[in-house]
Amino acid sequence: MLMLCFILLAVCLGKCSGETRFIYKTEDKEEKLRCETNKWQISTKSDNTIDLSCSVQCETGKTELDDLEKPSFCSKDKVPQSGPVCSLSVMESGYYSCVKSLDPERFLFPFKSSPNNVIQSYIIAVQNPALTIESGKRSSSSVNVAEGGSVILNCSLSFRPGYNPNDFIIYWIKTVEQNSTCIYSFEYDQNKVTLGHHCDELQDKFRFTYQSEGQFTHNIKISEVKSSDSGQYRCALQMDASVRESKTVVKWKVIENVTLRVYNPTPPHSTDQPETPKTPETPEKCVERSGIDPLMPLYTSWPVCLGLLLAVWVVFAVIKRKTETAGGIYPV
Repeated sequence: MLMLCFILLAVCLGKCSGETRFIYKTEDKEEKLRCETNKWQISTKSDNTIDLSCSVQCETGKTELDDLEKPSFCSKDKVPQSGPVCSLSVMESGYYSCVKSLDPERFLFPFKSSPNNVIQSYIIAVQNPALTIESGKRSSSSVNVAEGGSVILNCSLSFRPGYNPNDFIIYWIKTVEQNSTCIYSFEYDQNKVTLGHHCDELQDKFRFTYQSEGQFTHNIKISEVKSSDSGQYRCALQMDASVRESKTVVKWKVIENVTLRVYNPTPPHSTDQPETPKTPETPEKCVERSGIDPLMPLYTSWPVCLGLLLAVWVVFAVIKRKTETAGGIYPV
């Protein structure tokens, strides 16, 4: 009973912690986010601070958040809607958390374990392809690796002139289906480096080796690869583009997009065995398999043989007697 309670508690906590969806916007269109409660907490800042004036509460249904400067959409006042869920239509980059109640915490870290208050988190990453210089190679690729082997995922970048290379974050994000996990983060802020601040600690972190070279090369090596390592891996750059664009706006760019497939190098064991040539069976074996005594032929053949011997002896005696009579030999 105690074990059952523990399992139920673990399942409950797993569900309560929610999941994170990383949505990379390459087109200028709205993203519609759904929430099963009536409250959103939002951060559109590069430092993850929650916009306290932009905590949206819906009675039911839909509200718009297409302009974060409008107080009518970013207020603590409830706005009447109709429908079963509270949804947002957003255009800008930011962190959007669907919550049970408005939390007084000042920061949103959607890749880190969420308190029980958070149901689901969304990361809207609006693409800015001009952030870095294109390397000339394809940013999307696919890698096949044998289970138990190792693989290196490479990521290097060069900023375009005009963008601030002293304040940015590099992520390695793993996505399976719609759930995204941060497996590496590198935050560079005015020559100060912070590793892993935006990620939870991996359970088997010893298998992941981070091979950073300065602030512009961020490779990861996965050792002792497992089937659960399969998924989509994206090396993503996040930075505040306000220096170049003269306004506070967070932009993203996916530098590398790698699909990792893990296969079993050992083929499944086949039950089909090569057919062994059959040895012709002797009559004795056939008799033995039929359940008859293998000495039965001896039991049935010896009377026949004895009869034949007796007949031969009788014939031989008769012939001998005739021969003696013919030669004038008479009994006295």
